[in-house]
Amino acid sequence: MERAEQASDAISSLVQDIDNNVAAAHQISDVSGEQMSRLETLRSQLDTLLDTLSENSLKVHTTGAISLDLYRVTENLRDIMKQFQFDPNWTAKPADNESRRVPRVSKNMLVQVREGERLRDAITVDFSMTGLQLRTPLPLADAKVGSLLKLQMQLPHDSIEQYTRQDPLEIQAKLLWERAGKEGQLYGMEFSRPSPEQQERLRQCFAFYSQSPSYR
Repeated sequence: MERAEQASDAISSLVQDIDNNVAAAHQISDVSGEQMSRLETLRSQLDTLLDTLSENSLKVHTTGAISLDLYRVTENLRDIMKQFQFDPNWTAKPADNESRRVPRVSKNMLVQVREGERLRDAITVDFSMTGLQLRTPLPLADAKVGSLLKLQMQLPHDSIEQYTRQDPLEIQAKLLWERAGKEGQLYGMEFSRPSPEQQERLRQCFAFYSQSPSYR
């Protein structure tokens, strides 16, 4: 009888130890879960920080490119204005070695290129009724020759208020070529089936710069 009681006590003690171990295991599991949740939150915050740093880096490069262009424009503006004469009857004529079907205007406009969920800033080197040449401080990750790119063009206006409040010209363009330039990456693009409304807004750009959109 005494041995049975001892065995019963031993079993009870063993069961108690098992219960204690199970409770401790649950506590460890809960703590581990909390730690994993915190690690996931930290990872998410780190990803957001890295994305922000990457985007800011691109904007710094773009701002530098725009600042350089503005500096050049400011340096040459006085001489340009002295030589500027506007003839309303003037029409563009192709140069002897010009193979393009339409004239192009060598003016800088801000263009944003859709790259996944974000927009990359670019600057026009020149543009025409059929396409444009873009410059970016850093290469476009998704740009492949032959691919279609979605563009948002910030068109020129008479006042800064009109410019900032405009609806950008959204248009698709096919990438024809890509090459490295002295001040960034260059891309040659052809507009993909522009609508009459899109063509009219492009003609307004030519009118703004007092240029003819076609050879006549």
